[in-house]
Amino acid sequence: MVSLCGIKFKVHYWPIFIFIWFVKTFAITFAISLYLGHIYWFFPFISDTGALTPESCIFAQLVNIGATFLSVAVYVRYREVESAINCGLINASAGINTASLWLGWISCLGLSVVANFQQNAEYVRLLHFVGALGSFAVAAVYFILQSIISRHYLAPNPNVTTGNFKLGRKTFYFRVVLSVLFLPVYFICTVCGVLAITQFTGDSVIYWTPDDGGFELRLAAVFAEWILVLMELLYIATFTKEFKYMRFREIGFECKYSKIQQGLM
Repeated sequence: MVSLCGIKFKVHYWPIFIFIWFVKTFAITFAISLYLGHIYWFFPFISDTGALTPESCIFAQLVNIGATFLSVAVYVRYREVESAINCGLINASAGINTASLWLGWISCLGLSVVANFQQNAEYVRLLHFVGALGSFAVAAVYFILQSIISRHYLAPNPNVTTGNFKLGRKTFYFRVVLSVLFLPVYFICTVCGVLAITQFTGDSVIYWTPDDGGFELRLAAVFAEWILVLMELLYIATFTKEFKYMRFREIGFECKYSKIQQGLM
């Protein structure tokens, strides 16, 4: 349990908090952009809801904060697995755990890049797509590694008293399904998005209507993108089970001058 400024917060609530944060973020920016007439009402790309001001400012700020929250969850997961390995509770690879930490952080960085470099600005559009690649493609590898690690939680060391430390099979298989489906869905999103652009005949890709050409392909790409984000948030939310066995102690600070004064007395 974390206690900051008198507010107590259990670590296993963190993944659920992240899920809620991003859902609310996208709901807020969607509502604002739709109200201002900046997007077509029927399923825009997530980044389209934060492409124009003022919603772009809100989108960038909230997604940046969310990416920071997500990076914390990635680190907590790393430390939780590290502790389980060191205590002999699981026989997972420390190397895979370390690799997944860095991949998770790269994915979070990509998410931040997507938020800050909107696709409506032509001179930074490439950075937007690079960020999306770094966020989704790297996240796919992260989920695969995490599923490999999760397999070891199905059968903890029988010589160690672990209580309820064992991971449920339903949760494990759910993670495997998400990992297997993530890359194909990302492929659909990318291919359909590129093909849709080649058929686009309108003035603004942000306000893309059925009369602009390639609308069906765009819808396929949009649905795939929303599914990708949902899968990513659901996967992180499943860490709640393991996070129940983690306890965070608030970082302490000590004035170095107090020791000097004590030495003089």
